[in-house]
Amino acid sequence: MQNRGARQADLRLHVLFDAMVDYALAAIFQECGHEVSFANIELPQGASDEDIALWAHDRAAFMLSCDRDMRGIINKQSRGQNPYYLVSRINFVQVDEGRQPDRLRAALPVIEYLRKLTSTEEDTRVIVDIHRSFLRVFR
Repeated sequence: MQNRGARQADLRLHVLFDAMVDYALAAIFQECGHEVSFANIELPQGASDEDIALWAHDRAAFMLSCDRDMRGIINKQSRGQNPYYLVSRINFVQVDEGRQPDRLRAALPVIEYLRKLTSTEEDTRVIVDIHRSFLRVFR
């Protein structure tokens, strides 16, 4: 059986962790061969949410967040009106911190599939809200 970390390059994700996310979740992505970055390391201290979203946009990275601020920034503008429109996002919605690893493991194959599905499209944006008992996907 092939290790999940040995997946094809077209399924590889780049995920930027917002400061409010439990960094222990990074191991789940890394075990599957994905690249992980941390906003509090990659950006200057005190960087705005807009700066963080722009960093993710410039690198085609998914934003992983747990707060509503980032959702509002990424979702508030329609296509063509700002650079945040094309930022893909993974967000935990009312998921206890202790359940986040299991919920992420359950959602990851769907996220990988969506990345592969959209990789050849002009609009590659994928938004995944991970809830306690379901996933909500926006395209």
